[in-house]
Amino acid sequence: MIFMSKNISPSTDSDWAIHSLNIQGTFFERWCQETAKKSKWNVVSTNYPVEFPPHNGPLIGEQSSLDIYAQLAKDTILLTLLIECKKNNPEFIDWVFFAHPDKNHPKHFSGSLIGHQLVEGQKNKWGTNSMLSPMISLDWIPTSDAWETRGNYLKYKKDKDKTRTSNAAITQAAHQIALATKAVFNEEILNSKALSGNSQMPYVHQIFIPTIVTTAKLFLCKFDPKDIDHKTGEVPFTKASLEEQPYLLYEYPLPVHFHSAPLDRVKVLKTGNKDFGNRMDILVVNSSHFSEFLSRLEHGNA
Repeated sequence: MIFMSKNISPSTDSDWAIHSLNIQGTFFERWCQETAKKSKWNVVSTNYPVEFPPHNGPLIGEQSSLDIYAQLAKDTILLTLLIECKKNNPEFIDWVFFAHPDKNHPKHFSGSLIGHQLVEGQKNKWGTNSMLSPMISLDWIPTSDAWETRGNYLKYKKDKDKTRTSNAAITQAAHQIALATKAVFNEEILNSKALSGNSQMPYVHQIFIPTIVTTAKLFLCKFDPKDIDHKTGEVPFTKASLEEQPYLLYEYPLPVHFHSAPLDRVKVLKTGNKDFGNRMDILVVNSSHFSEFLSRLEHGNA
C-alpha cells in the first residue's frame, strides 16, 4: 500500500523523488526550524553535531546531530530547548501512550539543570553545579510506555495487517534526543567552568528541555488494570479508550551508557531511588500544537 499526502499520487520521477523526501522528513525539519524562528525563542543552531559519552583518546562516543538547539532567557533562568523532529512512519500514524503506572508520579517535568553561584568575595567568580530539577510551574500528563498504531485500520483488508504495531520511530526519536541532551548538557558544564572568573555570570539557572516534535497524532490510552483478564492478558474494547492529546510527558528508560551517577550516592541509596539518573523526561508534541507549545513554555516558566 502506497501512502500519499492529501491522496495525490506521484506520476513522474520528480514526483516520486519528492514523495520519498517527504517521507524521509527533511521538509518537516525545515518547517519546525522556521516555526521556532518565528517565535521568541533564539535558534542557536540546527543540525548541531553531538557526541556522548565525549571521546577519550581513541575511544569515540555515540555521535549524531541535534535538529534544533534553541534558548530563551527569562530573568535569571536560561531555558535550553533541544528538539528532535520526527515525521511519523506512513504506516503508523498514531502514537499511543500509556499513563505512568505510578499514580503519584509527578506531573512536573524534571530536567537537567546547571546552577551558578557567585563565590563570596570575588566579583566575577562563580561556581557551577548540576542537578535534576522540576519545572514547577507547568503540569503535563506523565506516561511511561508508547506504541505506534495504524489509525486507519478499516482501510486494510487483511486482518493480520490491521493488528501490526511498532515502537521503532518513538524509540529512535527518544534515543536521539536523549543523546543530544546528554551531549549539550556536558558541553555547557565545561563552558561554564571555562568562563568562570573570566566574565560576568550570565544567568543563575540553565534548564534543559528535551523535546520530540512529530506529525503523529498523540493519544493517551485510558483503562483500569482491574479490567484486564488475567487469563488472556487483554482488556475488553469497552473498558479502554483513546484520548487525543496535544503534548505529553514521556519517561524514557535510558540506555546504560547514558546513565548518570549521583553526586551523593549514599544519600540517593538511602532514599531507595533506584531510578536516579536512569531515566529521562521527554516532552512529546504534535506538530499542529508546536507554536502553542513554544508559547506555553515561554509564559509558564517564570
